[in-house]
This record gives sequence, C-alpha cells and structure tokens, in this order.
Amino acid sequence: MRIIKYLSNIFIVSIIIFIFSLNSYALEKKSHTAINEYIAENTINSFSFDQYLRDQLGFKEGIDTIIKQFEAQKIDNKPPTIFNWLGYGGKKEDIPVSRSFRHYHNPLETWDKAGYKGMWESSIIWAQTYNPHTYYQHYSWQDARDYFHWALTSEDQTERDYYFAKMFRTIGQVMHLVEDSSVPLHTRNDTHVFFHYEYWVEKTRQNESGTFYLWLSDVTRYGYDKSILGITPNPLAPIPIARIVDTDKYHQNGDNPEVTLYEPVGIAEYSNANFFSTDTRFENFPHPNWDNVQAVDFEIKHPLDQSHTVVRPYYWKNIDPPARDGDTGYRLAAVGLLLDYAKRHFPGYINLLRDWERPALDANVYSDYAERLIPRAVGYSASLLAYFFRGTIEISIPDDGFYGITDDPAAGFTSIKFKAKNTTEDNEEMTNGTIELVVKYRLSQGNPFTNAYSNTSEEFYYIVAPEQSGVSSIPRNDPVELSFDLSGDNAIPLWATDLYLYVVFKGKLGNEDNAIAVGFKDISEPTPIDLYNNMDKICFNGVWETAGSSALIAYVDNPAHGGNDNGVANEYDVYAHNLKDVYYRFYPPGQEPQYPSPTEHHHYLPGLEGGAFNRSIYVLTDYEFNYTFLTSVETTDANDPWDHLDQLYIIEEQAIKNQYEWTGSDYERCTPGFYPFRGVEIYRGIIMINWPYPDPNDYYACPYENLE
Repeated sequence: MRIIKYLSNIFIVSIIIFIFSLNSYALEKKSHTAINEYIAENTINSFSFDQYLRDQLGFKEGIDTIIKQFEAQKIDNKPPTIFNWLGYGGKKEDIPVSRSFRHYHNPLETWDKAGYKGMWESSIIWAQTYNPHTYYQHYSWQDARDYFHWALTSEDQTERDYYFAKMFRTIGQVMHLVEDSSVPLHTRNDTHVFFHYEYWVEKTRQNESGTFYLWLSDVTRYGYDKSILGITPNPLAPIPIARIVDTDKYHQNGDNPEVTLYEPVGIAEYSNANFFSTDTRFENFPHPNWDNVQAVDFEIKHPLDQSHTVVRPYYWKNIDPPARDGDTGYRLAAVGLLLDYAKRHFPGYINLLRDWERPALDANVYSDYAERLIPRAVGYSASLLAYFFRGTIEISIPDDGFYGITDDPAAGFTSIKFKAKNTTEDNEEMTNGTIELVVKYRLSQGNPFTNAYSNTSEEFYYIVAPEQSGVSSIPRNDPVELSFDLSGDNAIPLWATDLYLYVVFKGKLGNEDNAIAVGFKDISEPTPIDLYNNMDKICFNGVWETAGSSALIAYVDNPAHGGNDNGVANEYDVYAHNLKDVYYRFYPPGQEPQYPSPTEHHHYLPGLEGGAFNRSIYVLTDYEFNYTFLTSVETTDANDPWDHLDQLYIIEEQAIKNQYEWTGSDYERCTPGFYPFRGVEIYRGIIMINWPYPDPNDYYACPYENLE
C-alpha cells in the first residue's frame, strides 16, 4: 500500500507538471519581459532606473550599457544591455517549469500554507529562499544582494561583468514574482490551462500594443504606497519586500475586502479580493461574491462578425451604494447563458439555478481586469526595483580640500579620504556594516601631463580597500569622514585616467539586513600643482629683460628717467628674486579660505630660484578646487635696497579632466590643456613675476610666449 500511495503521488505531480506544460509559457514570459522593460526605461513612483545607473553606478549609457563580457553574445537575439538583462529575468523565472509552482500566494492563508495547493512555497517565501548550496534557487532577493556586492567589489573586470549581469537578471526574476501576484490565478490557487487571463494579456500585447501600453502607463492605477514596507516583518520572509505582496491587512476570513480599496495593501490582497480566476467564480473564496454584483447589459462586438454588435449581460461590480466590498466599476464576469435565459423567461428560478451557473471570463472581462491589474503589476514591481537600489551615499570633498595628495610620483596616491553621507530616502538608517572603497580607472599609455595626445588602456583597473578607521555606520545628517589605505600595490598611479570612486556599504539599512548602498563620484584625474618662478625676468618697456642686470639698474637710476644716480635701483624694483619657504594649503570650494602657515599646511617647498620650475605635488579633487599659497621673496643682489613682503594668494582652480565623456550618442575624449612656458609645459598653476616697468599693473605688456 505504501508503494502504491507513493507511486500515486508521483503520478499526481506528473499530471500537474504536464498541465503546466500545456500553457503557452513563451507568450506569458514575453509579457513579463515587456513589463520589466517598461519599468526599466521609465520613471515610476519617482524612481528612474536609468538615472540611477548613471548617477550611482557610473554606467554612463544607463540602461543601454552593454555588459562587456557578454558583448559577443545575444540575449533572446538582443544585445546584452542592462535593459535586456532585466527583461530577460522576467522571462527566466518561469524556466524550468517547476519554478512556476512557487509563484503562488493566497493572502487568506498563513504564509507557510499560502503556496500552490499548500504543496509548494509561497512566492513570498520563494523570493527570500536563500541557500547557496541548493541547485534550484540562485535567483532570490538575497542572491541578488550577493551578486550586487561581488560585482561592485571585485577587482577583475570579467568577474564584475558576470555578477552585474547575474544581479540584473536576478532582480528581474524577483520582479516577475510580484507581477504574478497581480494575476488572480496566482492568488486564488488556480491553474493555467487553455484560455486564461495571462494568455489573453499576452495576445493583447502582441496584437494591440497600443492598448497594452495604455495599461502599462496608467499611473492613476499603480496603487503602490511605500508605507507598507514599514509593517512589522513576518519571520517566514523577514525582508520588507514581502509586504509588497501581502500586508496581512486583508483578514484570513475575508471579512474586510474594503481594505483593499481604501488602505495600502499588498498586490496579492487586491487581486484575490476583487477578481476571479477560471475555477474560482463565486466559489472557494469569500470575495467577490453575489452580493458584490448586479447584472447589467452591455453592447459588445459580435464575436463572429466584428461589424455588428450584440447585447450581453455581465456581472457588474457594484458602485451604488459606495463599495464596502472592495474595488468597483468593472465587469467581473459574463452572466452564464442558462441564468440569462432564466432571467428573461423564468425570473423566479434565478436563485435556484445559480448553483449550476458558470459565469464566463471572456475577453471583455479580461480587458476590464487588465485595465486595473497591469498598472498595479507595473507600480508594485517597479517599487521593488526601487527598493533594491534605494541605498544611496553622497561622496563629498573632505575638509582638507582634496581626496588624495602625493609628492612622490613613483609611489602614486597611497591614501584616499572623503566625506560620506547617507542620502537614502524615508529616513532609513545605515548602520552596523562594512564599508569599502572601490577605485576605477584607466591607464594612460603615454605621459598625460603634456599636450601630446596619449591613448589610454581599453580596460579599466580596480582597487578595493576597506575603511581603515573603524567606521561602520554612515549618518544621515552630518557626513562622516572615511579614510582608506592604498599603500603598496594598491596605490592609484600618477598616470591614471577616467578615474572614479565608489563607496560600498553592506549592512543594515532600515529594516533590511545585509543591504547594499552605493556612492559614486567622478573625481579629477591626477592634477599637478605647478609653480614657475619667473622673477629672474622682468617686463621692461614692453620687452622681457634679465632682471637685476646692470643695464636695467642704470636705466631706472638715470635722472633722465626719474632716477637719483646713486648706483642702485631704489626708484623701481628691477632686481631678480628667489622664493623661500613656500607653503600650500587646500580647502573645499564654498568655504572660507584656510591660510597656510609653518604649522598649518599640506605641502612645503624650501625654496625656488628664479628661472626654475617646480611640480612637486599632485592632487585628486573635485573639478573645481581651491588652495592658498604663501611664500617669502628674497633678493639675489646684496645691493637690492627693497623690503620684500610675503606673498599670499587665494587660488580658485580647475582640475584635470582626462576621460571619455558620453555625449548621448557617442564617447568624446576630454583632455587637459598644457601651455608651453620657457621650455616646460605648465598646467595652470602659479607663475611668479616681477612688476612690469613702467606700469606695475600692466601684466600683459610683454607676450609670455616671447620668454625663453
């Protein structure tokens, strides 16, 4: 008997699998793909997936970014873009067919029994089934989190591409589960056999794309309220996304269907309480029921001759009086032929005949259903996508005014500092996590500090480093300073181009453990701080002359030129000068200047002779940065009678941008401009000059290109 019973169970399961396989899954999969793709390319509930990819992940082409590792491959005969990976996930959740058994959730059951026929996990639990050692589920929410973290923190481009693709596909599969919860079949324990709602929706998508698009874009019916994410978690599926499907507000005895209309609820609750599936018309579930409807005649197109119309009665979801039984104002089912005949000829037998009636779910009914359910599928699954990527971090310049500084070109940049602020919406705190820096860059194939164009490496390089000062939380109000040690092989090379910073947090975000939050910043490429002491020259009567020469001293000392003929140039300072004790101090734009001193400075240079060039430091900053500069000026001639004041300057500067920029249709290379000056190529910086003679304010009386 035990053997017979065991074989019977196998036979039953086999029949179920066969029934499922009868369906046109390819048609339904394409509907899921279309919904995911619509979400990917539109702003829904204030979230733009495309903009997020550009702003937070640095994918400059947004949803059209091709995952390079798969560049030579196709996804369903389409390029392997992020857009197509998300759509592909919508399809793949139904493959193999056994996954479909776990796409059900009956909100009137406890979650451990809410799956299909009580035999399989509820879709809510399935979405959060995380066991890396199983062979059948590697596409859960937690798996997507793992793939996201690995994609962000791998130093290998191939590995990053692999996990990004897998992450986008996986989140597309989890979106599929939410979309299925908009389908009454999936929330009322029914099967997909022959003509059914999902089949009809896909046929409409194929044949009436305009109608399908109107459903997708009907923002008035998206219906999602993110407050449901704050509801106390159910330990069977503790991640808050479970509440997108079921809030537990619709009571298990079904006595409060009005809650699905007047309060924020899960999409499965709305679907279950307000619509029929093929085998649950006025049976098996408390709502909709006979008290919710009235028969109303509709003029419809003749099924066999579209040029003519016929009148057909439908059960209309009541709108008068105002609904106490859920949503209203649509055709719930077509009146069965037997009951329609009785209504017209034997009205006294209507109640008796109801037990034998089979109200039909025809194309007109499904059209009314889809008009309400497809927008909700969009609104709710889009919000799941937004919730996955909600964790955002703002990176800003630290109080020092730079992210990194080096005076050793061979060593590169061996540390990075910046401020980080939690910018996640809805006041979710970011606590108890790990924080990592990811540096992304290309490498110049030639000296980038000249006007000669240099190619860059095609591939990107990556550096990953943990936060070194023990910070584990990123606050919402006052940003926290994070520091990272990049010494040794982790240093950012001086010839880095296309340089970007990411900060990756993994920890508790609001009510979700092991969440991921990301910050992204396009910072400057290594920028030299150049200084040229041109005070060995002087612009004299429109010509560059050697400062301190006997001819110049004699000229200004000549009484004919206002001199006193005492042998020194005390009438005008035409002497050469050296610089001594040069101090630099950086500070963030928009703040009060921070002046350097012997005790407060970021870089010190003992001195610089006239005619000498110095490029002793390089910085990584924002594209606009500020610094102050202090130096003493000393004479080179013992007869120089002039007192020389210290020179203090406030410099507002533009940093180097040396990278490919996306124009919207192609990439253009941005390269810095260096200008030749006395045999060297200078990037902006400071040129110290003597006052021109005779007008000390006419700094351009002598062309600088005439200098040698």
